[in-house]
Amino acid sequence: MTELRFRPIKAAPSAEFDVLCAGIGARYRPYERGFEAPQDVAVRTRDSLALFHNDVTQKWLERYFRFQSSGTTRLGVLEMRDALVHDDWGLVLSNQTVAGEQIALSSLHGFGWEENHLSYMAKNGYLAALKDGAYRLDDDRLERRTIKGRAALLAFPGVHTYGHWIVDVAARLELLVATEDMAAIDAFLLPTPAPWMLPFLAAYGVPIEKILPLEKTTVLDVNHLILPTTLSQHEGGVVPVGFACRIFGRLSSISREWGRTPPRGKVAPRVPIMLIEHTAMTSRTGRELANADALRTLVQKLGGEVVNPLKISLSALLMRLRHTELAIGLDSSALHNLAMAPSNLVVIQTEQRFNMLHPSIQEATAKRVGFIQAEQRADGWHVDIPALEALITR
Repeated sequence: MTELRFRPIKAAPSAEFDVLCAGIGARYRPYERGFEAPQDVAVRTRDSLALFHNDVTQKWLERYFRFQSSGTTRLGVLEMRDALVHDDWGLVLSNQTVAGEQIALSSLHGFGWEENHLSYMAKNGYLAALKDGAYRLDDDRLERRTIKGRAALLAFPGVHTYGHWIVDVAARLELLVATEDMAAIDAFLLPTPAPWMLPFLAAYGVPIEKILPLEKTTVLDVNHLILPTTLSQHEGGVVPVGFACRIFGRLSSISREWGRTPPRGKVAPRVPIMLIEHTAMTSRTGRELANADALRTLVQKLGGEVVNPLKISLSALLMRLRHTELAIGLDSSALHNLAMAPSNLVVIQTEQRFNMLHPSIQEATAKRVGFIQAEQRADGWHVDIPALEALITR
């Protein structure tokens, strides 16, 4: 049996990261134009981000600005020769060893992996967790393939989640466009693309024929790997607003050409409010509202529209959002569509997830955000309809 023993290393401090890269022959190129310097929390706070000033919104934004004040930590592209890539999540291992072990480059701070991702793979894949904190990959149970030329990795554990494409996969593509000749990249490493992924790839000029599908049963020996950082790996899950603004601006501009547009001379009517419904796909159940029907009734009473994003095309959803003054929805990645079609936003919170992508997107698109906390009862979560109506009409 061939066993690849490797160890996850975070290497968050720059000095530790630089030493590690030098030891395994990797080259890291920081993208300094996307960096934001640390700031005092009081300076970083922008009152214009709050849509309203209830206690829930105040606590959310205090937490958000505290994380944002830390500045940009790691944003750039890592290159190395002869790297190993396993699983459709794109676990990257160095071919060179340190103290007799390979290094899980994916686990380095900035590349979108956490320890729980490796633990999950150990329970459900081809990894074995060892008592000393290392892992073992049983190589001979997997197909081994050699990939010549330059290959850019786009996948990470969030690659199957729509919202992460808007933020993290698009960030990897934005870094590639900014630092590489896209035509000189021979392969882009992803799971087999789902139809909803294709517009994002087209937005950055990635030819479908250059997609090299990642599979759980393979190990790729990549001659020249290009590994961009992800964006939401910063403390608390916030994203650098300046760099995110560039990504969202590109997606917003290009997405206007996705799908059919209204016939010439016809303009979609404006609606004051849009409720974007949440349907659990990759998220676990238990976050739904028990009084969702009452919420739909409220939105319609106020002249609004209720939209299920799974029942209309992405282009149609974005077109409707562009004619909406206020979006409302349950905390979920469905709300990340506002990065491409900005609107003010009310986030209904059930379980405490503290998804900092919501205020990050709103700040990057110069829109406002407010939060309201639902109450958990015996039959599930309930949003206070009269309180919500008062906040909206105020």
